[in-house]
Amino acid sequence: MTVQIDRFKDRDDQIEAMLSQKTVRGNRSVAEALVDAGELVAFSPGEELMHQGANDDDCWFILAGSVDLIVNGERLPYGRGAGDVVGEFAAINPRLPRTATVTAREPVVALRCGSAALKSAGRGEPELWRLLAVELTHKIEQRNQLIASVNERPRIFMIASESRREIAQQIRLALLRDHDVELWNVDDLVPPGEHQVDVLHEQARAADFGVVLADPDDLCDPPERASGDRWHTVRFELGYVMSELSRHRTLVMVPEWGAGAAPRLFKGMQPMTYSLPDEGVPPRVALTRAIEAITEFVAERKARSRLRPTS
Repeated sequence: MTVQIDRFKDRDDQIEAMLSQKTVRGNRSVAEALVDAGELVAFSPGEELMHQGANDDDCWFILAGSVDLIVNGERLPYGRGAGDVVGEFAAINPRLPRTATVTAREPVVALRCGSAALKSAGRGEPELWRLLAVELTHKIEQRNQLIASVNERPRIFMIASESRREIAQQIRLALLRDHDVELWNVDDLVPPGEHQVDVLHEQARAADFGVVLADPDDLCDPPERASGDRWHTVRFELGYVMSELSRHRTLVMVPEWGAGAAPRLFKGMQPMTYSLPDEGVPPRVALTRAIEAITEFVAERKARSRLRPTS
């Protein structure tokens, strides 16, 4: 650590290092003003430069090493390194608490400037404020990349038991005009070499709504099955979709005759029913009411926000 900080012990060495800062951009007057206002500090790996929620107002111009950014206990996929500044939000406005915890990923040497020192440097070199504003804009753009775009058209992820796949296809075709609809099919959606659970996870995350078509028999434990047919259960997929979308965005659809099945099969949800086609009624007509109900359900809730709730 001593060797690392010794590289910058001379004022001229600090100025040269500061010239490569993104907030300095080769402006020697700004670099000199910051060096004169700041203090050289070293950090060991794992040591905190700042803690989320704290009220201190130092900012740190990193001269060597790199740091991790942690927000609400989650490490961001990017960090900061030599040439970057961290903590400038609080230095510019000391009333703001820290928005992230910053820890040294490796030995770090940084120039520390408190709010008063930064403002003093800015009074002498007003260009500093423009450069800081440019860097803040880049950081906001980078943070925004972590927020997934809201789907322009509501995206519906459908899952159907084997006995209900043809009905699911009919519903999907009817919904495609105004929605993006994906029907879960391991053969079609899971590429060779990929694990189907990973693909199921991706499809659920991309969706705004889940629609699951099943018979009550499909939701039973094997010993409780009414039929002797092969057990085509959708319970696992239903649970997975609900864990991502919540029960408020997941519809379980059963034939009309199955609506009176034991409530425990539906995990506290109110199932939606549909009519089965017969010889006198074509599928599209028989399913009209169910299609309209899904459309109304989606229109009422709209595509989901990709922002994490604040409460």
